[in-house]
Amino acid sequence: MAKVKTWKILDRVRCCLHRITMLVQAILALGKVESCYHSG
Repeated sequence: MAKVKTWKILDRVRCCLHRITMLVQAILALGKVESCYHSG
């Protein structure tokens, strides 16, 4: 039973990490666009 709970927690963490990664990538992409806009 403990293993099942552990897997559920790991799935949630993985999901959250995926969302965080997507947010970071979006922020970095926007930063690059903004820096190109200001430099050009």
